[in-house]
Order: sequence, then C-alpha cells, then structure tokens
Amino acid sequence: MTDEAGLDRPRAYCDLGTNYPLLFAEIGKLGVFDSMFSCSPVPGLEDSCARYGAQVVAAPPDGLAAASAFEQLEHVFSPLDYLRGIHRALAGGGLLFLTTRTISGFDLQMLWGHSPYIYAPEHLNLLSVEGIARLLERAGFEMHELSTPGQLDVELAKAAAEGDPAIPIPPFFRYVLSRRGRETLEDWQAFLQKHRLSSHARLAAVKRPSHAGACLAR
Repeated sequence: MTDEAGLDRPRAYCDLGTNYPLLFAEIGKLGVFDSMFSCSPVPGLEDSCARYGAQVVAAPPDGLAAASAFEQLEHVFSPLDYLRGIHRALAGGGLLFLTTRTISGFDLQMLWGHSPYIYAPEHLNLLSVEGIARLLERAGFEMHELSTPGQLDVELAKAAAEGDPAIPIPPFFRYVLSRRGRETLEDWQAFLQKHRLSSHARLAAVKRPSHAGACLAR
C-alpha cells in the first residue's frame, strides 16, 4: 500500500466500512499519507477512528492514493457498483486493497448450504476467485495480487463434519478429516493457500488511469 502513496497530489487513504480502528494507528506510523478517512465505519466505532487520526465520512473523498475494504464485498447488494464507486474516488494509479470470502474456497465447496458460517442476509454475494478478478477488471482495475492466505478452511470443514455427520462430504475428504493427524491437515491447508483454494481472499489492484470512462460504459 505504501508504494502507491507517492502520487503528485495530496496523499490520502480511506478505509471503507471500518471494523478495526487500530488500523489507522498503524497506517499513521508509516508517515506516508497526508490524511486518513474512515468511510461508514461500524456504528459505535466513529470516536475510535477519530482518536486514531481518521476523519469519519459518509462517502470516500476524491483523489485517494489508496483505499481498503476488509470483508465488505460479500455484504453489498451490487459488488460491481461498489467497486466502481471506489474506482471513481481513487486517483489514477491509486491502490485498492481488499479482503473477502470466496465461494471457490475448500470449506465452502465442501459444506455448501450446510456451512454454519455463511448466511443471508448477512452474506449477499460469494464470488469465485475468477469472478472477483473479472469484476475488478470490469470496474477499471488492474490486478496486482490475488492470493488466498486463509488458515481455517480445513479446521472449519472438520468441525462442521464432526458436528453434523449428515453433511454430505465425499468419503475421501471425510476420511482425511477424521483419520489423519495434524501434519496432514496443516499440509493440506498450505496446499489450499498456495493454489488459491482457501475461502479467504486477499487482493491488491490499481486503478487504470486511462479507464476513467470505459468502466461506466459496460
């Protein structure tokens, strides 16, 4: 994120839907942004955001050098409109950093509708990693990183399978989850991380300066 702060304009950073006000304390220590904003933080966190140096706003200001959205995309009605709004607020070459749940992750693919961790109306959209990449492109971004560093897929699937034996998990996976030890399960989780098969996705994308109008025409 700090690599994107050196734009020839005021260097501003905004976090959307702030859940962690301490984020601003850590960002502030870097000394790379002239101003920080919290857009629509979780109710009750406004004072904490302000205490750590962020101005609370209802919409992200224009000309941002960087923006972040942690675990927000899966909760909005229209992910494309949401990303286009961030695109408009970023300066050319500005960075978007976001995290989200993805349906292509192992635990959600295994549990599907039996997952106790995903429910409506809290989770409105669960995209695959391919879908997220395509969505960012349509919104006018160039992908710089797409990884799935999640650490809990195997643990969550194992706990759900043990809690409800009626969940239709394929026999091979049920065998591994129930009969193999910690080393196997840890290696399995590492495999999921490496091959973008965890349900926790982390993305970094840059606004394409020449895309100012094209994304609105699609």
